[in-house]
Amino acid sequence: MVAEFVMLTILMLAIYLTAVSSLRSRDTGEKLMIFASLSTKIAIFMVAVGTIEKQVNLVIVGALYLMISGASVILLSYFLGRKER
Repeated sequence: MVAEFVMLTILMLAIYLTAVSSLRSRDTGEKLMIFASLSTKIAIFMVAVGTIEKQVNLVIVGALYLMISGASVILLSYFLGRKER
């Protein structure tokens, strides 16, 4: 029980620090990398909570969120690359 609490606390701290760093960033590419990092951390948090609570639905949603966020980052980087040309 304590190990799960420590793990979730560390994940929440990582999510918080990533969100704070996104507020300070001015570069579009850097914001895109921060968005990718934040979405990955949130999905891992969802999978971890779903595993701890033994909720299969939450694990499935977290896995789908991982796939969708990866695809969205690829699309955003493609369109940003076209915009800068």
